[in-house]
Amino acid sequence: MDNNLNVDVAIIGAGSAGLTAQREVARQTDNYAVIDPGPLGTTCARTGCMPSKVLIHIADSCHQIKHAPPGLRKCDSAEVDSAEIMKYVRNLRDDFVSGVLSR
Repeated sequence: MDNNLNVDVAIIGAGSAGLTAQREVARQTDNYAVIDPGPLGTTCARTGCMPSKVLIHIADSCHQIKHAPPGLRKCDSAEVDSAEIMKYVRNLRDDFVSGVLSR
């Protein structure tokens, strides 16, 4: 098996930077390779900081409801529907990933 790769440009990683590099390189040559063992897209958008920040925002919203400032009617707790929250997070995640892939 020949493991030699003969290309003008080798892009290592298919995260945000790698996909941006791919777009720029593709303007100059078709002779390039993107080297990445996983699906295209970023860890950040798929499983990392972006989905986790959505969950943190939801938790913060629950906290704000419980600790509303004076003058607002306070609730002791927000009703949490875990399945609905995860559906929302997954839908946003899919939007994040599709946005990265469409660049």
